[in-house]
Amino acid sequence: MKILVTCDWHAGLVVGGYDAYEDLFGRDGVVWQVVEATREADLLVIAGDVFHGPRPKPRENTAVIRALQEVKCPFVAIPGNHDEASGLEPDALEPLRVSQFNQDCAMPKWPTSSVLGLGETFAFVPYMNDTKATHYERVKGEFPTTLLNPPASSQDLVDGVFRELLECRGLKGVFAHHDLEGAVAGTEARLLRGKRVALPPAAFDLGCRVVNGHIHRRQRLRNVWMPGSLLPTDMDEREDQKGYMILEV
Repeated sequence: MKILVTCDWHAGLVVGGYDAYEDLFGRDGVVWQVVEATREADLLVIAGDVFHGPRPKPRENTAVIRALQEVKCPFVAIPGNHDEASGLEPDALEPLRVSQFNQDCAMPKWPTSSVLGLGETFAFVPYMNDTKATHYERVKGEFPTTLLNPPASSQDLVDGVFRELLECRGLKGVFAHHDLEGAVAGTEARLLRGKRVALPPAAFDLGCRVVNGHIHRRQRLRNVWMPGSLLPTDMDEREDQKGYMILEV
């Protein structure tokens, strides 16, 4: 199974007066390179931060929807910290959830697993704020054990989810959007919104690959792979490797 992973598009990003819209969605934009690559993929995963803010402008919403309508395989998109709104307000992906696409898709608001009926078990752990975490209700059957209920914070929720994932048999991969101790954060740390929520140590104990967005510099720590952002989001990232990642499962 071939999985194309991309993250941190930050649609709507303007850095130092420079608008990245054309680099993303123009005729030769990198988003269209991702779309073209989905012809050879079995699954596309967008691991957070599709948008640069929780209330994207119509231009960015339209561009993202148009691109996803052209994707050639099933896809999953999870909210990142920039997509996430405050409190219980809908996140930036909400307009996408009510759109019609040509492929099976999922945009989970909460930790979930086994989507799209692809015959393999994957887990998706989106970023969420503390208010949402305390309102989290586990859907029966998604995870095998009992989470702290209600979680005291988003970090408690993430810690609990990964403890449960250790009990999952046949888990083929985990996709998340969180901070990671030991990763080279790069200059995108200036773009961070809200509280930092990190992948727990249990992530390193999983017997499968963990793919994590949020860290803009492409790298790997043991079994945790970070594809990096689709474009440089800071002048200091100009020499970094950018683009998407292809994983064989």
